[in-house]
Amino acid sequence: MIEFLRRIWSYVRPYQSRFILGLLCGVLFAIANAGLMIAVKLVVNIVFAPSGKFSLLDEVQRAPVVLRAPAERLVSVLPELQSPSSRLALALALSTIPLAMFFRVLFNYLNVYLVNWAALRAIVDLRARLFDHLQNLSLSFFSRASTGELISRISNDTLVVQSIIANAFASLIKDPISVIVLFGLMLSQQPRLTLISLLVFPLCVMPIVIYGRKVRLSSRAVQTHTAELTNLMHEAFTANRIVKAYNLEATVFAQFQETSRRFFSQMMRIVRAQELPGTLIEFLKVGEPSKRTR
Repeated sequence: MIEFLRRIWSYVRPYQSRFILGLLCGVLFAIANAGLMIAVKLVVNIVFAPSGKFSLLDEVQRAPVVLRAPAERLVSVLPELQSPSSRLALALALSTIPLAMFFRVLFNYLNVYLVNWAALRAIVDLRARLFDHLQNLSLSFFSRASTGELISRISNDTLVVQSIIANAFASLIKDPISVIVLFGLMLSQQPRLTLISLLVFPLCVMPIVIYGRKVRLSSRAVQTHTAELTNLMHEAFTANRIVKAYNLEATVFAQFQETSRRFFSQMMRIVRAQELPGTLIEFLKVGEPSKRTR
């Protein structure tokens, strides 16, 4: 897998500046998620605080160390924020949620846009190199290979590589950092509850690993069936006179239906493998209130 990612990276390297910038935006998106949680907690403390008892200075003292220094600097510049009845402090606290949401959405957009830009450019280069390579092969190769399969390999298989560049590379950076940042935040807020939740973590990972393996196998089969469909359609349309001359319409149609059936079967396997883990988790959530009532 690492060797495969290295080979893909050779096509991304010419556009690594935008790609790395997109990954950096993914890191900032992960940090913005933690900022949103802190903002929500701050506003909840404001809403449920007794009238006139809210103090921005007290909330600053309970904030994470990374945010505490700039917040204390802001309070020192504006001393009126220390007053429990300060409307400015209340307005600043309430504005943290839309501000955190703005940066979260902005960094997510830049992450998706920049990474996909680099992925699409890499795929354009890959297709050009693959097409040039096929053009220079011998006539004996083209006599053995089917035209529909070659077309499918250039058009369809490269889309899978684009998905790997746009999703896999970005997920390798953004998702682990999101988990680490949120885990650190929860550990600082509720250490005992966070550590208890780790006991359930392996049970959540196991279905993802098992069904992820099935998705990979089915995705490989889908690419094969897609190439078969493309090849069958190409032969049927380009050799239509031969098909009609030998009255093979029913045979070609039966082949097309069988290939489509296999394609449909593999696609539904992917859908089941992707949706079953989430469905099981939702089922467990629904069952929790009934257990409590007992």
